[in-house]
Amino acid sequence: MTFIRPACVLALLVAMWPLAAGAAVPIAPEPSPQPEPLLEAAPTNPNTGRLVVAWTKVAQALARKDVGEAQRLAFMVSAADWRAALTPGQSTKLETATALTLLPESMGAHVWLPYLGLWILNAKPDHANLAQQAMLVTGALMDLRDPSALHEWEVAESTIADLCAALLWVAGTPKRPLLSRLTALEALARSRGACPLPALDLAADPQPAIRRAVVAVLPATGVGLPVLQARLEDDVPAVASAAAARLCQGPGTGPPDALALRLARQFAVAPATPEDSVEMLDCLARSPEPEDRKLLERLARNAPPALRQRAKEILSSSR
Repeated sequence: MTFIRPACVLALLVAMWPLAAGAAVPIAPEPSPQPEPLLEAAPTNPNTGRLVVAWTKVAQALARKDVGEAQRLAFMVSAADWRAALTPGQSTKLETATALTLLPESMGAHVWLPYLGLWILNAKPDHANLAQQAMLVTGALMDLRDPSALHEWEVAESTIADLCAALLWVAGTPKRPLLSRLTALEALARSRGACPLPALDLAADPQPAIRRAVVAVLPATGVGLPVLQARLEDDVPAVASAAAARLCQGPGTGPPDALALRLARQFAVAPATPEDSVEMLDCLARSPEPEDRKLLERLARNAPPALRQRAKEILSSSR
């Protein structure tokens, strides 16, 4: 027979007493989760102490369509990484595309203008989208609606000349993809205060889309006037329509060009392109002929919304 010490039995009963009495057994609380840092393990610049963000973080914010966050993060990308992203062959396509997307709204963007020319002239087929993006960014940064921007950031005249030459070369090179040529002309249209006009012979380019784009860039005075007048008789209605719209937007308040007025009457009733027809209503407004006034009144009553609205504006301002 095994002998059990009374002291052991007593200790066992004391230990089991809370369970027998229905008391709750205390449970150690689980540690509360710690919030994840906004930028996990983000390195810092040893010179400034500021956080340095990689382009992948910026690209992720853009993918979420959180442009504000992407711009905030792009501000923390190092200058070396900006330089690499804007230099062909030194970064991934994603990094370059991300940098070009955010560059126009970035503080000090004009200092990177010299790097954009390398992309504009890049003829690699797999880089065509990046080249076109660089052209549009160039046009945005050289848009002289803010004439002080280039001067304030001390952009060299040689840099402006090089970028203009690159855009003009792409626009005038038939071997470049059509979309690239059109994008170059679009960029030239935005930077027309900084860049010279494209070659006038492009107005007779075999591609109708190029002819139309060139017409949109040319002024309705000086060297552009005879070119626009010649395009009024273009075989492609969209080109003739663009030329008429440009002439109708020309300076002065006198009677419009006779052929432009005839096309304005034609395209007001049967638009080749709606945006051109809206601009051509200025020709009808400057016409001394009663029939053109009646046409405006008819358009104000019954026409597509944009035409109707513009006709109403013209009629109300002439009362």
